Amino acid sequence: MVKAKSMTMNGTNISGEERIKALINGQPIIINVEDTDTPQKSNANEHLHNWGKEYVDKYGNLIEKYAKQYNLDSNIVKAILYAENADFHKYGYNKFFDIIHKSSSVLPMNIQGKTWGDFQGKHYDVYDPEQNIELSVRVLKAIYDAVPDKDIAKIATLWNGTGKNYINEYGNKAKEYYLNQSWNTPYEMPQIENK
Repeated sequence: MVKAKSMTMNGTNISGEERIKALINGQPIIINVEDTDTPQKSNANEHLHNWGKEYVDKYGNLIEKYAKQYNLDSNIVKAILYAENADFHKYGYNKFFDIIHKSSSVLPMNIQGKTWGDFQGKHYDVYDPEQNIELSVRVLKAIYDAVPDKDIAKIATLWNGTGKNYINEYGNKAKEYYLNQSWNTPYEMPQIENK
């Protein structure tokens, strides 16, 4: 007996929870994220290049392994990992709450185990770094497949908040990191102010 192919769901005008459910269940879904002249603001704290670089250096081999396994550009994963650790570290509290297992989003990828821990038939312990990376690659691949034009800013925006409909600051930063491969520089170049 041939299994009927699932119809692709239009995920553009549904809630974040409905999008998450479709992604977790492996339902084919298309999510359109709009460009905007005034991107939605993210909650980025100060930028610490060394923290982002350190995490990409530490987990680069696992990222390469799972990106290859799930057929995803490893630099997308590295850009997200870099952004999560260079910009969205909550002044270092993320690391502390991970140590005592009280995080809602767990490093290295800052993924929510409560939301994503059971993904497409497999359970993941997000406190195990390798499982954290594998799960994150799988979620990013599902988001990548859902975004029609494969724009990194849109993919990153949905990683940051699955219910978002407009590219946000996080998405724009992650795209910039992706294009520049910021994690490959030993130090970050200072920003030059235009006159």
